[in-house]
Amino acid sequence: MANMTGVQAAPPVPATLSRFARLPWRRIIQVLLAIGIGLFVAIGSFRTLQSNTYDASTWKSFIILGVAQGGIYALIALGYTLVYGVLRMINFAHGEVFMFGAFGSYFFATAYASVIASSSSMRRASGSSSRWNSVSVTTSSTGTILV
Repeated sequence: MANMTGVQAAPPVPATLSRFARLPWRRIIQVLLAIGIGLFVAIGSFRTLQSNTYDASTWKSFIILGVAQGGIYALIALGYTLVYGVLRMINFAHGEVFMFGAFGSYFFATAYASVIASSSSMRRASGSSSRWNSVSVTTSSTGTILV
């Protein structure tokens, strides 16, 4: 077969690999791993539901907290996507700010809870009462909530 310049094209190289060697092993391993993880989660969930370890209010709490945490992750991912879409480079500074807020709120909450616990125990010992005796401190990854 000659082309315009008169140079013969090289014949196609025959496939020397067998069908077994040409299998997409990486894809097969990924599918098997996904099936295994899915079965593990399904069986574990079924056994947990059958054991009646958690009541309905606990499951409701699990679902609400899971959706809230997923929403936080979605907002972080959206922020990364927007920054990458505008700058065309990955900027990890947002993660540092997020983690600084989480650690700051945790340390504030633990310090504040110990102050409240010591002051309320002193008030109980002295017999006085205050409205701050019933304050509970709850931390989350986005801040501190005083209830």
